[in-house]
Amino acid sequence: MSTATTPTADAALQEEKRSRGKNFEKKEDLQLVKAYLVTSKDSEINTDQSSDKFWVRVWSKYIEDGNETERNFNALRNRFHTQISPSCLRFSDSMSIVLRHPKSGENDEDKYRRALEHYEATASSRLKTFKFKHCFDILKQEDKWKPHTSNADEPHQEVDGNCVEPTGQQQATVIKKKRRVDAERANLIQNAKRVKCLKSIAESAQLMAEHAIMSVDMSKLTSRQKLYYTKKQQEIIERMDYEDGEDEEGEEEMEENHDKEVEQ
Repeated sequence: MSTATTPTADAALQEEKRSRGKNFEKKEDLQLVKAYLVTSKDSEINTDQSSDKFWVRVWSKYIEDGNETERNFNALRNRFHTQISPSCLRFSDSMSIVLRHPKSGENDEDKYRRALEHYEATASSRLKTFKFKHCFDILKQEDKWKPHTSNADEPHQEVDGNCVEPTGQQQATVIKKKRRVDAERANLIQNAKRVKCLKSIAESAQLMAEHAIMSVDMSKLTSRQKLYYTKKQQEIIERMDYEDGEDEEGEEEMEENHDKEVEQ
């Protein structure tokens, strides 16, 4: 039984010594883009990994999909960072301008043509010709390369190829943090509802108890019981008078504030 081997960093480093070979074909570009996206979204990747380690993983995925083994991970990185990504970022900015200034009766093909004209008029000589529509059709679904439709959005900026790649772990951390914040917010709301409910129950119970005290038939009570209920009834009446006084003060303050606003 044969065992499939996984490309290692050492193997990739050996491959780096080889020549780049023939030019990339469209299908290779597409597999490279897909390998990059899959690897960058892998939540098992450590956030402190180096750029080389990240691209070895991209290279491994690229090879697993049956592509050229003569391509080393550095060739893939250079292809993506110096050609595919910057070209697609710039074209995305051109498409953003087109989308923010639509023309009547324009279809998708017309928009693409206008975006292409803008791209070729503004791109550097190195990227003068846009050759990566096949890649852009995939990358435009991702936030980094997605065309902006609002003037408030900032233009895209290409990340230095030597920087550590944004990883799935980072994305997973952000998602995990958001879920935790949402859960905490939901708990606070739930607790507030619970406290409000308990307070309402307590107030209802208090009203029922006070109603029973105020409604007691004194003629059937002993002298000691009459003394107890008389005292309780007096406490209830005093509390009600106090609360009524607070309500009146609040109403007077509201009226005074209203009068001041009218005078101003």
